[in-house]
Amino acid sequence: MNGIPLHFIYGRSLGAHISRIDNVDHNWTEFIDGRQVWILQTYCILKKYYKNITLGNKPKSGAVNIIHASDTGFLDKIRNYYFVSIRADKRPVLWSNYEIVQNKCQEGPKTSYVTHWLQPGLLKRKRRKNKIEKVAFLGAIEQNILRNYPVEKDLIAMGISYSGMDRQNWNDYREIDIALAIRQFGGKDSHPDKPPSKLINAWWAEVPLIASNDSAYAQIGVPGADYITVGSYEEMIGSIAMLQNNPDRYRQIVQNGVVKRERYSRDSIVNEWIKVFENQVFPDFERWERLQGAKKIFTTSSRSIVKHWQRVSYKFMDLYSGR
Repeated sequence: MNGIPLHFIYGRSLGAHISRIDNVDHNWTEFIDGRQVWILQTYCILKKYYKNITLGNKPKSGAVNIIHASDTGFLDKIRNYYFVSIRADKRPVLWSNYEIVQNKCQEGPKTSYVTHWLQPGLLKRKRRKNKIEKVAFLGAIEQNILRNYPVEKDLIAMGISYSGMDRQNWNDYREIDIALAIRQFGGKDSHPDKPPSKLINAWWAEVPLIASNDSAYAQIGVPGADYITVGSYEEMIGSIAMLQNNPDRYRQIVQNGVVKRERYSRDSIVNEWIKVFENQVFPDFERWERLQGAKKIFTTSSRSIVKHWQRVSYKFMDLYSGR
């Protein structure tokens, strides 16, 4: 491996996280939100592969600094540091040297797509003989579009229970027979900033996923083969009934996911990170480090100007859009 230092920046207090992040699967609750997943979890996993790797809350000179887009606002001085920002579902960090994105629709100059980590500590579905007993929405029900529909009533009529998977149990698929990942019904929004992680987790849990039209799922899966897409509430209920009444189709969707999931194992995602660092980031960092004199002063100074302009323009955009 290249000896260039990697430094992960976590914008919050590390506190007790430090003592609990070594065992990713045992302490999966330490990796819940975007910062924790992209910064803490990535650091914890990659430190087995890179010796010169550190974690802190301030940037380091002479190192590749990896930071989540949500934490870039607290940085005061950026001129003399090389940054790789994790865009996640945020706006581009225009002044960063390089960006990691989680959806292939976000790719562009000086960006690389890396697959979102699969759920640590995942507990897969228990095998039950041709029975569909429980459907779960992947997330908090009260915050989703399905809260406006009689899902529980309709499923009870089919002999099926309904629940949500929130931050307390979203690693646990043992009692789940069908998973729902519905952001909307119909419409043209393919959510080009969202990752395919819910589909990957469903493949590893051996649970069929019924989803809306997310671009990330279509980038890695085949609708109708290894997951199901729906455009209306009626289609969703119909798809659940189809899986309930057709055990062979249920098993085929699960099996297709099992075949495909190895491409998105933890080891495979580690290899994605290594390729991006070795083939893209490290060579770019070395070019940046070689800049001399006025050229480097101009390059680093212009980044500070872009950072200020971005902060102001994004604030105006937020005011205009009512965010």
